[in-house]
Amino acid sequence: MPDSARRCLILAEVLLVYGAITIYIWVVRYHYRWAAWVILGWILVSQWIIYRDGFSTLGLRLDNLWPAFGETVRLVWPGLGVLLLAVVVRYWLLEPDPARGLRPFPVFYFVSAFVQQYVLQGFFHRRLSRIFPNSGWTPLLVALIFSTLHTPNPPLIVTTFVAGFYSAWLFRRYPNLIPLSLAHAVFGTLLARSLPGWLIRNMRVGPGYYLT
Repeated sequence: MPDSARRCLILAEVLLVYGAITIYIWVVRYHYRWAAWVILGWILVSQWIIYRDGFSTLGLRLDNLWPAFGETVRLVWPGLGVLLLAVVVRYWLLEPDPARGLRPFPVFYFVSAFVQQYVLQGFFHRRLSRIFPNSGWTPLLVALIFSTLHTPNPPLIVTTFVAGFYSAWLFRRYPNLIPLSLAHAVFGTLLARSLPGWLIRNMRVGPGYYLT
């Protein structure tokens, strides 16, 4: 098969999966939440059977764990520091409530962050890298996909575009989902607690954003 035809097929798959996730967020999840497993199932089939991706290429590896952790921490610590300071200011100065400020880290959010990074990097990033090999466009396109899936929430659109770009850049250098997922979970948790709920609508996207 010619390279141009192969790239068109990959692009069609990317658009179909992106469209399916968008439809799920805006319509389907309110009636058939199990449909998310259908989308994830196709992604798994595509990765492991059709394209024969392996553990290492999908970022499920330990050999580069410490370099990936080091680079991730070096890149994200300024943003995390700002959010942590905002949390301290909010809960200890503006809205003193120690019980709320000291809530435990939500482990389930790490699972959610891992799944999001697995789909974002393992599927979208990998497929776009096949369409645009050796191109600087891939991190930007990954960021665009990630941010638009968080519409119509303006704060989340901005933060997920930035986070999506740097996560793709990091994955390109050190393909490892563990530090990316952990950074995603910590960053999201601090963001949810540093900003008032009315501003970020409790991190809701899709039609839920408009719920009061």
